[in-house]
Amino acid sequence: YGLAWTYPGWVQSAYSREAADYIATWLDGARQNNVSVSYIGLSQNERPPCATPSSCDSVMAARKAFDAHGHKQVKIVAPDAFQSPLPSDAEMIHNSQAASEAVDIWGIHADELYGSVEPWMTQPGAKPLWNSENEAGYMGVRFLARALVRAYVMTNATGFISWPLTNGAFEHLPFMDNILPSHATQPWSGAYNISTHIWAFAHHTQFTQPGWLFDRAASRLLDGGGSVVTRRSPDGTHFAAVIETVPCEDMPVCATCDIRFPPVKCPNATSAPQIVTIKVPTGVNAVAVWESDTRSDSDHSGWFLRRA
Repeated sequence: YGLAWTYPGWVQSAYSREAADYIATWLDGARQNNVSVSYIGLSQNERPPCATPSSCDSVMAARKAFDAHGHKQVKIVAPDAFQSPLPSDAEMIHNSQAASEAVDIWGIHADELYGSVEPWMTQPGAKPLWNSENEAGYMGVRFLARALVRAYVMTNATGFISWPLTNGAFEHLPFMDNILPSHATQPWSGAYNISTHIWAFAHHTQFTQPGWLFDRAASRLLDGGGSVVTRRSPDGTHFAAVIETVPCEDMPVCATCDIRFPPVKCPNATSAPQIVTIKVPTGVNAVAVWESDTRSDSDHSGWFLRRA
């Protein structure tokens, strides 16, 4: 996955043919160094993908440049940004048939926090929708745990990207509380810390395989608060359900970020213990239960424990 955050000075605009050729040349370099790139975000991180609401030529230019350089397999993710007031970045593309046809995946930042997707994004036959930059992790692990479930339940997002995998930086720098699975404040020493974030992801990644499918009928908000997301194997013989009952309060301000997030209300608050009944598919002979206590961002003792 590649996403430009800036361009060299000789690229006059992110919407120019120069920018499209620059990214295509970058893909050439990746290929020459045996790096496989499957997706490119357009046209620049958290910038409108179109020069104006009525001009999305840059999206088509990128597709043409990629194809001309032999990168037809590279898929375009757009707008790779927050949803701004209408007309939104995604709507600009959607309103241009040619630009829409050039985009393979809708990529929205932080849709798990704000539910900021257009209604047409979730209609049958729509392009895949990804949460192409997780923001919930900035708020702490319990919000990440909730977002990983609700991204699909509330917006049908089937992709969830969180970065970086590891980082070496001094403490108290912006965004240091979104590091997973490890960070090192003195990387030259060889010492590093494992974040609880990794266990929130493990509830989803340790019990599924590439190619598994989301099960919409078994993914929903719970009557007593919280939510459940379910994935199943293509042959239907295995399943994995992740349930979150994280208390829903106003989203706090990220302590070490250089931006401030507005308060976000979480619908369907968990207010009391409840019973969730899961009907096990025919042919499943054994069920395992794993649990994590999200009340602490630093105490790992209650994380990822097998209960049955």
